[in-house]
Amino acid sequence: KVFAGNVAVKSLLAQGWTQPVVDREFRAIAFKQVGKAPLRYLQRCVWQGAALWSGYQTEWFGGAFNRTFSENLQRHEYFVFTLRMLARIALGGFVLALTVLGLWAVARQGPRLAWLPASTFLYITAICAALNLGFVRYRIPFEPFIVMTCVFGLCNVAKVRLFGLRHRAARA
Repeated sequence: KVFAGNVAVKSLLAQGWTQPVVDREFRAIAFKQVGKAPLRYLQRCVWQGAALWSGYQTEWFGGAFNRTFSENLQRHEYFVFTLRMLARIALGGFVLALTVLGLWAVARQGPRLAWLPASTFLYITAICAALNLGFVRYRIPFEPFIVMTCVFGLCNVAKVRLFGLRHRAARA
């Protein structure tokens, strides 16, 4: 027997099942499903990890942007679908690139310093991917750390460029 979502949980609780019993039942079903198709689970983990980093939403535009990607395709709204995909890739890619730049700047300060932020980024991504939590809301507590890393990388690049310009001016 396979249950689907909150409706199944509510119906089982209404039938008198206790929460620990429901949890054990769902855990057994989940392990059985992963055991049947482990590669599909790993593929889903990779997609969820990518969704975590490209997860800037475009629904606040409203209208056709407020529909799911599959609804856009079913309604032949290819332009909206393309804009949404490009926006997510561009914004997520920009933030990811700045984060990598910040991690690189930290690594230049000393390899021991780079271990903590890099492992934290990998840990958050791995946990969210493994639990299929590739939504922005699971990354929000981590956002200040991402912003600090991005700013550190940008400041380091600016400092290097500024120092290089001053050094060239002093030689001239």
